[in-house]
Amino acid sequence: MKNTERKIGPGAWEALRRQSERANGLPVSEGLEERIMQEIHSKTTIVALWRRVAAVAVTLLVVGGLSLAAVWIGCSMTAEDAEVVGRDNIAAYETCKAGTKEDRVVLFEGVRLDSMLTVVAGHYGRRVIFADDEMKSLKVHTRWTPGEALAVFVENLNELDVVRISDEHDTLFVKKGGKE
Repeated sequence: MKNTERKIGPGAWEALRRQSERANGLPVSEGLEERIMQEIHSKTTIVALWRRVAAVAVTLLVVGGLSLAAVWIGCSMTAEDAEVVGRDNIAAYETCKAGTKEDRVVLFEGVRLDSMLTVVAGHYGRRVIFADDEMKSLKVHTRWTPGEALAVFVENLNELDVVRISDEHDTLFVKKGGKE
């Protein structure tokens, strides 16, 4: 304090002391301090409430926008956006209809038979066994609706005459087709 007294001078210090004594002697109504603290608290509470409301609104807008973008992008896939499955490049992509899983269609274009059957069999909880290894590399163009029964898909592939697929228990057996 001695440094401060020197800077502002002893007269200024005395004036501050007298001002402090006068302020302490002023009458203050009861509860003034409580009313002031309540007013400060209510204003900060309102500000905090508005900040929370704004944060929730912004969060909902961001999440809603991301969800809408995901649906829009998911429904507009094309052959150029084909999904790569397995060890080969599989041109397989889904079409999108009115949001239900039963309505979607997966298009396989120029896909190896073993890769395609691995995807389809996995969906139905089956495994695949090939009687002839050269059948694995057969390229196929077909459509698959995951909402339909596996028997429908197998029947469609058996119409190709180059392949014979049978569904027995939990396994798809693949053989060379031909005249029966």
